[in-house]
Amino acid sequence: MLVAGLIVAFLLSGSQNNPQPQRVVAASNVRLRAEPQRTAEELTRLALGTLLTQLETSADGTWYRVQTADGKSGWVFASLTEPFSERESMAVYRRIIQSRLKPDSLTFSDASDLFQFVDRIAPQVQGPARAEFDLFRLRALHRALDQIMGYEPKDPAHRDWIKKHEDSLPSSSYREFSNVRPASRRPRCSGV
Repeated sequence: MLVAGLIVAFLLSGSQNNPQPQRVVAASNVRLRAEPQRTAEELTRLALGTLLTQLETSADGTWYRVQTADGKSGWVFASLTEPFSERESMAVYRRIIQSRLKPDSLTFSDASDLFQFVDRIAPQVQGPARAEFDLFRLRALHRALDQIMGYEPKDPAHRDWIKKHEDSLPSSSYREFSNVRPASRRPRCSGV
C-alpha cells in the first residue's frame, strides 16, 4: 500500500512539473487585455513573434490567459496566436511568415513588424533552411519598402525605419527610395 501511494504521489508530482503550453503571437500589435473581452482594458501590445506561456483558456475557448517573458499577464484573442514548441519552432515561424506575406495590402506598420520579426529569427536558422529564411527576410524588407517607395518620406516613422535599416539596403536602393540620386546613377533617357 505504501509503495502504491508513493507511485501515485510520484506520478502526480510529475504532472505538476510538466511545462505549461507555449504560444507565439501570429499578428502585429496584438492587444494584451485585462479580461477576456474585446472591450476590456488594454494592458500592452504584443509584437509579432512574441513568445507567451498559456496559463488558462476562457470558457468559450476564444481567449487565452497568457504571461510574457517579462512577467506581464493578461488575455489575448486565441486566433491571433499559434501553439509553439522549440522542437517545431522553424515550422511555426515559416507558417507565420508565409501567412503574413500573403496579403496584397500590408500597412507600413505590419510590414515593418514582419521584417523585424524575420530579421530577428533568420540568424538562428541553421542548415538548408537558412537560405529560405534569408529570402523571407528580403521579401519582408521589400514589402516594407513598397509602402514608402518613390517619395521622400515625411512620416517620422518611415524616416526612422529607413535610417535604422539603412545597412540592410543596397545603397542604390536607399537613394531611389529617398529620391537622392547622384547624377551618375540617374537613369539615362534612351531617346524613345
